[in-house]
Formats: sequence, structure tokens, C-alpha cells
Amino acid sequence: MMRGLLFFGITSALALAPPYTPSTLLSVNDTLFLLTPSSLTTLDPRAGLTASALKAGGDALPFGGGPRTAFVDDEGSVRVWAGGCGVSGNLWTYGRGEWTAAGISTASSTGQSASSSPPNGYLASGLSFAPTTASRASYYIFGGLCPPNSPTGDWVSDSTYSNGILTITNSSSSSSSSSSSEAYTSTPLTLPALPIPQAGHTLTPLAPLIRNTTTPPTRQQTFLLLGGHTQTAFLNTSQLALFSLPQASWSYITVPSSAPVIEPRSGHTTLLSADGASLIVVGGWLGTPSTPAYPTIAVLSLGSGFGGAGWGWSVPSLGNTALAPPPLFGHAATLLEGNMLLLAGGYTTSPSRRRAALTPNERTFLMNLTSWTWESTYTPPAPANSVQAQETRPLGTRAKAGLGAGLGVLAALGAVLGVAYWVYARKWRSRREQKRQELKSAIRVIGLDGAPPMRAAYTGDGAGLGWVGSVKRRLNGRSASYAQSAAGAYEPVASGQPVDAPRRATYQSLPFARLRLL
Repeated sequence: MMRGLLFFGITSALALAPPYTPSTLLSVNDTLFLLTPSSLTTLDPRAGLTASALKAGGDALPFGGGPRTAFVDDEGSVRVWAGGCGVSGNLWTYGRGEWTAAGISTASSTGQSASSSPPNGYLASGLSFAPTTASRASYYIFGGLCPPNSPTGDWVSDSTYSNGILTITNSSSSSSSSSSSEAYTSTPLTLPALPIPQAGHTLTPLAPLIRNTTTPPTRQQTFLLLGGHTQTAFLNTSQLALFSLPQASWSYITVPSSAPVIEPRSGHTTLLSADGASLIVVGGWLGTPSTPAYPTIAVLSLGSGFGGAGWGWSVPSLGNTALAPPPLFGHAATLLEGNMLLLAGGYTTSPSRRRAALTPNERTFLMNLTSWTWESTYTPPAPANSVQAQETRPLGTRAKAGLGAGLGVLAALGAVLGVAYWVYARKWRSRREQKRQELKSAIRVIGLDGAPPMRAAYTGDGAGLGWVGSVKRRLNGRSASYAQSAAGAYEPVASGQPVDAPRRATYQSLPFARLRLL
């Protein structure tokens, strides 16, 4: 089954040779990495951001501005698949301020037989997926295009498009291999019911489903394919494709047609909302790269369980539009903590839809997605309880192993503390019962000769026993107190009369030594 298309003539595109390379924003450990066509720039959102011009420069990329697909894998590493279109591909990893390339070997295609073209480099999409929380991730590259070696027209209509999937798996023997010694195998994956060959689309990861009934827990995840173009058409925004892993299968969704109309587009960005219930689509071009697609920002509500009811498009009302960017394509986008959207890189297009030269976007733009208002500054929210907020990216294999070991230690410590508390509680109850019996014995002694009970109050550390208060109130109701002399006889003592030292010493030696005369 192929996705529905909205067909119309594509006007002659600007003579970009080769096709443009989009920018990418990747988030790792509170640091943002902005990959432009020729450089890498780092941003620190923890220090706050300003919607302003980007700093000139940046680190040069070892793979240049050729075809590439960049993403962050499940281990929290920046990965770039660079190559295609007749160029041998390499998987690059960025870490500790430098790039390293892993060795790639090629295997024969796997999967069910289907009609597909091999995946290409320009304007393709990539993703990372690990089937369990303890396994290594595999990488998937879908679609893309390759321009002709000797173009006679423009790259949009003259290029060769792909609907193939290339899988890249780690074939290293040790899970602790460094990036410089890792080895990978690339394998074309052929599947039935493929989407139409295309480029310029987005393939967005939706919220994963993790099952904890197995050891280790297993993961299932769906990726939504949206937009893109072919040689002669753009993909309709009412026809969407879902790619499911680990099943490696395609399914299709039809979004109910209703106002507002969301134009087809290529070169846009798509982000999953903070609550995982919708996608935010920004920018893109239609017909030619110099013509923006409208609306420039749209929201796609996801269906229940992704295959159920609830799919629909909407267009938010935007505020503070004086800070809004011009129409963009090939740009990068990411969601910051506090529900703030950051846009950077790419190119600007002409709102008048007249053919014009493409201009690189060298500014950053910020939008508050809670109020749908463009902002000039971003201040990260204060961490809860003044504790530094932690990165919420998925844990890597070694991090997961360390977490498992730590949980085991915490469980053992909890057991030891539980036993210690049980022993302490038993001793505490025993001491409390001993004090209760001692006090009861003292009260009985007070009334052995038939004398009125002593006006007394308990002052030991057994205070708080419920019956002590009632005894105190009853004794305090007497108009006089009785004190015991050294001879053992009870003698009345006027209320408030001080008791001499010999008598006090005698009282303290009796079983009710914890009673104090008032």
C-alpha cells in the first residue's frame, strides 16, 4: 500500500547542486549540538538562551556538507551516518570534543521481498532503536534522494528517490568497546507495503511502550512518517505512515479532512509534544524551496494508541509575532525544559512566494508552547527542591547495568535497616511497658494505707502515656498532698509546702521514684 499523494506540477526548483543539507539540533547531557551544513556549534540551555544571531564559526565537520543523517542513539551518543549517492558510508560518533569513524561492512539484504530502491543520502531520515533496555541499539536510515551526476534541469525533478531502509547494527564482540574500535554492519532491509520513494520527510519517534514482565524489559516503539516530496508531487498531510519496531512493519493512517487546511511540505521539522499527545510541525517548502508551506506552524493530534480515533490537525493562534522568524526550511528544532521550542539553522524563504535566492538562517528563535507566544529569552525552570535537574534521556547499556547494581545495593541496605528498626522497636516497646508497670506500682503504693492519693505528676521519659494525664488531673484535684516520711507513715503536707531534703531522698528511693511532688 502506498501513501496518498497530492499531485500538482512542481515548478522548476532553484539550481541547488547538490541539494541543500538541513541543520540538526541534538540534545545530550544538558548540552545542545547544532549541526549546520559545515560546522558543529554547542549551546548550553542551562545558562539561558537569547533569540539572537548565532556565534560565527564552530568546529568544522570531518564529513563536510555531503549527504548525511544525524541523530542521538539510545546510548546518548551523537551519531551521523554520512555517505550514499555513490560515496561509501561511515558512521561517525562525536565525544570528548572529537569525531571518530567506525568501520562499516556490508551484508546482503534481509526481510521479505518487495520492490524498493536502495536508500540514498540527501534529505533522508534516521532513527535509533534497541529492542530491550539492556541491548545495543540499531540504526535505521529511510528514503532520501541522489541528484544526477550531470544535471540538465533542477535537482528536485532530476534526482533519484528511495523508499528503502538501511539497518546499521553493532557487530563488535565486546559491549565495552570504545567508539574508535566499534565495528558495524549495514544491511538493506526490504519490506512489504512500503511508502512511495521520497525525500525531505520527517520520521518522528512517538512515546515507547516498555514491558517490565520480561527480564530485561522489552521495548516497542512507533515512528511517524510525515510530509516529503517526490520528483513530481508532495505527500498529502492527511495520509500518514507508521513504522513499528521491532516488528519492522509499515501501517497507514488517514487523518479526517476538516478545516483548517494543512498544506503538504518538505524540509519541515516535527517534534513530539511534552505530553506525548501531539506533534508540532514547523516550516517547510512547497513547490520550490523558495516557497513556504502554510501554515508555518501546525499541530497534529495523535489517535488513541496511535491507530485509534483522535487524529486531527489544528493551527494555534500565535502571540508576539514581532519576534517570529521568517518562513524556514531545512532548519533544526528541539524542545527545551519548560515547554520552550528552539529553532536554529536552515534557510529562510520568501513569504510572497516569489522566486528568490535562498538565505541561510543565522539566528535562533524561541516559542513558549504553553502560551504559543514567541519569546526573546529563555530561562530554564528552577530545579525542584533546589536540586540540579537531571537529563531525561534514555540510559545507555552501561548506565543501565550500573543502575541495576545500585538498586541491588539499595535493596540490601533497606533490608538491613528494616531488621534494625524491628529490633529497636521491640526494645523500645519493652522499655515503655516496664515504665508503665513501674508507674502503676507507684500509684498503688501511694494508696496502700487508705490515704488519699498523692498529688503528683509523672516526669520521666514515659510522658505521653495516655493514662498519665488523667491520673495527674485526678490527683491535682485534691486540696492537700500527702508525703511519706522516713519512717514510712503518710503525713499530710499543705498544698505547695516545700518538702525537706530527707523526705525527698526517701521518695526517690521508692518504686515510684519517678513521681514528683507538686
